[in-house]
Amino acid sequence: MVKKQVFEEIIEFKKLKPIMFCSSCKKINYKNKWVESEKKLFLDIIINSSNHLKSNAKGLRIIDVFREKNKFVIIFSWKKEDFVVEFPATAVLCKECFAKKSKAYSGILQIRNLNEGDFQEVNDFILKTINEEKGIVTKIERLKGGVDYYINPMKTLKKTGYEVVKRFGGIINFNEKLFTRDSLKSKDVYRVNILVRLPEFKIGDLISNENEIILITGHKKRLSGINIINNKNIILDERKIKDFKKEEIKRALVVKTYPRIEVLDPETFESIPIENQEFLKSKKKEIKINSEILVVIKNQRAYFYDIAS
Repeated sequence: MVKKQVFEEIIEFKKLKPIMFCSSCKKINYKNKWVESEKKLFLDIIINSSNHLKSNAKGLRIIDVFREKNKFVIIFSWKKEDFVVEFPATAVLCKECFAKKSKAYSGILQIRNLNEGDFQEVNDFILKTINEEKGIVTKIERLKGGVDYYINPMKTLKKTGYEVVKRFGGIINFNEKLFTRDSLKSKDVYRVNILVRLPEFKIGDLISNENEIILITGHKKRLSGINIINNKNIILDERKIKDFKKEEIKRALVVKTYPRIEVLDPETFESIPIENQEFLKSKKKEIKINSEILVVIKNQRAYFYDIAS
């Protein structure tokens, strides 16, 4: 049985500071951080509330914690006895929950030219970046060909926009608008919309025109890649990109490896040679008969892309 004994009567506590908790997500504000309300947290709170326990906390363990209206009741064991201590409790909204409920935001990250098939990867990256930058998303709005993220604070908004371009490429533009004026600080308050237009093609895509087949390998200010026909590096400017289309990658069965590699055309089932031997050799892949490789078929010719998984 727990002794109906208030712990302050036994050990001299510091003045008990109220435990601040979020009325929405139930996290606890501890050392100016919002953290999950686990038993280990309340163990730290108990120890740090008593000068005596800081040097005599061995064997102290939390038995139970519960909240009653405006207080937290903590039951713990110490030196083979059970005790109760009550901390005042203050209910507030944490920064994240307040932002979500108020729908407040510093600006909008607008992602455009986003294919449906790429949404999950881009979305996961953006949410991870915002979390790492201690930011908050108050609203996510899906649009045709894009998505809008309403983000706080401004620092996180800008950082996330740059990180998206760094990771996926594209063009970034800023549009700053006056939102209101802070009369207390005599300062204008702005909201910023950051537009990121993703490139039509991404790293790993194979694109082609009449004479080239390009494997996209980079996308900083301009797309860069390797022409797999002649194994040469290439930079693509915007005018040239318009002449390219994405190629379909197909699986093909290897039927011959000497004196050159040949595969069965996946459409005609005729034996055809791999044309880009130099690119293939640069990949240092071991090709065996009856194995499958990934190819592009263009003008009835086969070009190696990679080993099939």
